[in-house]
Amino acid sequence: MFVDNYEWDMSVVEEHFEELQALWYVHAAAIRNDRYWAGDLLKLQERIAAHVEAVVLAGSRAHGIIKEALVSGDAGMAFAAVVTSLRSPDLPLLQPLFKAFDQADEQTAQGFIEGFCASCISACESLLSERLAAAETNVASQAAYILAFHGRLSLEHPCVQQLLCDADPVVRQRGWQIIPLVFSAPTPLN
Repeated sequence: MFVDNYEWDMSVVEEHFEELQALWYVHAAAIRNDRYWAGDLLKLQERIAAHVEAVVLAGSRAHGIIKEALVSGDAGMAFAAVVTSLRSPDLPLLQPLFKAFDQADEQTAQGFIEGFCASCISACESLLSERLAAAETNVASQAAYILAFHGRLSLEHPCVQQLLCDADPVVRQRGWQIIPLVFSAPTPLN
């Protein structure tokens, strides 16, 4: 069994977290740029994964950094907070994670969405599903997008029709983005 007697230098953990945030912006630009090759994106994703693992290794010591990032209002910080929270073996951060997700503005929400899409959501799938019916439509559309990305939403779900007819154009657009996801998402593993 591994015994952690190491004195952690939290400035190094913060550097990993900040690099993770910066790499999200690079990745977001790269996937929309035809000059990037698949190999370049793979290297970028490997760098992101390495920084995620570095933060996760810090365990509960990193919770303060993650909680700060959740309320920062920055999409890159939101992405970094989601992927590190959901990779942590202990999940005490779900409550602050979802509180920040529910309150995020549209720009910051994109970081949350991409963070959830880049992560395993089995630990929080029920919390996302709750938001389909209980949350305001913008949050419901974000949760629906994440669930559809992971193959956990069908077109028959009542929220899909509601999103497609919503008065808010952002919600309506996200509703239309869900349709191809439902058809292309992997079959969920039970």
